[in-house]
Amino acid sequence: MKKVYIKMEGQLPSESFKDRGMSVAISEAVRLQKFYPKLKIRSVACASTGDTSASAAIYSSYLND
Repeated sequence: MKKVYIKMEGQLPSESFKDRGMSVAISEAVRLQKFYPKLKIRSVACASTGDTSASAAIYSSYLND
């Protein structure tokens, strides 16, 4: 093995690998609202008390920027 690559998950906004999936989930919610306004998507939710909730909160807050 000549090269080793390391992912620095601690550099992500919530310092968790959960950010990778949550960024896709929030982006998909935004896309659905844009193309299907009759769905009336106004919020997102997840059942978690840990990293998933932290990630959802962070990525959802970016929508207000």
